[in-house]
Amino acid sequence: MAWGTKQSATQLTAINTIVQEFDATITLGPTDSVHIWVESTGAPGGTDGLNIMVYSTLDDTDTNWDTVPLTSMQLTDDSGGESVSIVLSGVYRVKVGVASDGATDTHTADMSYRIGTP
Repeated sequence: MAWGTKQSATQLTAINTIVQEFDATITLGPTDSVHIWVESTGAPGGTDGLNIMVYSTLDDTDTNWDTVPLTSMQLTDDSGGESVSIVLSGVYRVKVGVASDGATDTHTADMSYRIGTP
């Protein structure tokens, strides 16, 4: 498998309980994989975690995305910053959203990805 060039989405700031989506939409070929990396930067000792949600669609437009995430994870962010990797295959298009799991803290998050082809 060959990995493509690392791509970065625009950083999201002031993330609260409302889902914000990164500006990257990832389209995969039938045999491709994607390695997605999300990093959260919060205040040390924060009480709220960061929910990460991956949404999928079969369409080429931005109107028919899943209403329920394909997969989701949570970063506890109790150390002032955490990161997670997500590896997916077998989907056509995905996008990543984030939201705080509480109203006390806000977060900053970065996302990068690489597409792997056989």
